[in-house]
Amino acid sequence: MGGGGAAQESSQSSSPRSSPHPSSPTTATSSKSMTTISRHYFGRDSSDGSHDFFVDIIESMEEEYGMFVWPCSIILAEYVWQQRFRFSGATVAELGAGTSLPGLVAAKLGADVTLTDNSNRPEVLDNMKRICELNNLNCEILGITWGEWDSPMFDLHPQILLGADVFYDTIDFEDLFATVTFLLQRSPGSVFITAYHNRSGHHLIEFLMVKWRLKCVKLLDGFSIMPSIKASSLQGNIHSMLVRIIRQRLVPDKTPTRLGLGHELELGLCGIGSTNLSPMFRSIFEVLGTMMLEIPIPCLIFGIGVAN
Repeated sequence: MGGGGAAQESSQSSSPRSSPHPSSPTTATSSKSMTTISRHYFGRDSSDGSHDFFVDIIESMEEEYGMFVWPCSIILAEYVWQQRFRFSGATVAELGAGTSLPGLVAAKLGADVTLTDNSNRPEVLDNMKRICELNNLNCEILGITWGEWDSPMFDLHPQILLGADVFYDTIDFEDLFATVTFLLQRSPGSVFITAYHNRSGHHLIEFLMVKWRLKCVKLLDGFSIMPSIKASSLQGNIHSMLVRIIRQRLVPDKTPTRLGLGHELELGLCGIGSTNLSPMFRSIFEVLGTMMLEIPIPCLIFGIGVAN
């Protein structure tokens, strides 16, 4: 829902979210609209005196959470930088991008990036465009509402999906899982990576992982990957985790009636949630789901941590 890095802000404001806004190192502020431009450094010691590159982010303290930086975005952006060899030349889409720093870091590293956020939030999408222009980055901007299957969804074929603090409102969890699963099954070898703040919805996430045939394989505290200079810039008691989701692939073994490991075979969706599917898509996915329920191996692996 936002982006972040090691940055400093000259103004502070309360927000509608429960987690605090991080303090940062270099910012210009407009008093008229409470708009800040924060500079975020990456590489070496990630300071203004020693870095490989920086990204400028436009934040508005008068808007809702899609318009300013959140701690999980700092963690995810740092992950992108540390795993830069994986992002160079990759096709990347960020879900719930907000201020978009993780996706912008990927673009700086040479990825082909699409930034997405709620199609009903034009002010957020407009701000994303301004941020891209400010950083001279040519990213595509798309309005996508989780759980709604429209033409922009079918245009996406990312190798890597990113999402910073997208597990915020529990009412959106199932639609998010549906959207992620749909995009992963359309792109062979794709992966979803997200950093999220564990507020209170962890049990619901576990339930939905089972429903959508996901499996948790790793847990890692997001702060474990952070350089000390960035970790110290985060305020408050923040418990964050880094998440990696990949598809499980299956093939028939020597027994015709069973599926085993070997050559890879793509599998489709295997769960239907409270998403806004058209009758046609719902019937197709329900058929897939019925077929998949007979296979005792998960369709996706839900990995929490940084996987090698």
